[in-house]
This record gives sequence, structure tokens and C-alpha cells, in this order.
Amino acid sequence: MNPSDLLVPSAARALPAGSKERALARLYLRQVWHVVFDPCPGLVAAFPPDGTALLDAFLEHAAGQRLSMRWSLHGQLLFW
Repeated sequence: MNPSDLLVPSAARALPAGSKERALARLYLRQVWHVVFDPCPGLVAAFPPDGTALLDAFLEHAAGQRLSMRWSLHGQLLFW
């Protein structure tokens, strides 16, 4: 498994169904979801049903641009 599979939703979905790697990727992506949406629940309401479409598109963009997923995550999302 490539470590970038944990951050890129399309790569995570391409992992074998039922595998430990796919489960790990799902857990990590869910953790990123909470980091983004817990401080600003209004974003979830703005992108129904659960904000996943916004987050998936941003994470795909971030992977393509090789953006850092550290403390600057929220700023990068707002800039995007």
C-alpha cells in the first residue's frame, strides 16, 4: 500500500474491498473529515448530505498539488 492511499479518496476506494488497507484508509479519511467539519458544522449543511463531496474533491486536489495536511489544512481548504 502506498501511504498516499490514506489521503486520496479515489485511491482508497481502489484498495481491495474488505482488506485491512482499505479499512485503515477509511478510518484515516474519516478522521480528516472530523478535523475539517467538527470545528465548522455549517460546512456540512452547505454541502449535503454529509460534506463528503467537498472533502473528497479537496483531498484529490491537495494530493495533486502535494499540499501539506498538517496545521495549515483549514487555510488550504479555504484558499481552494
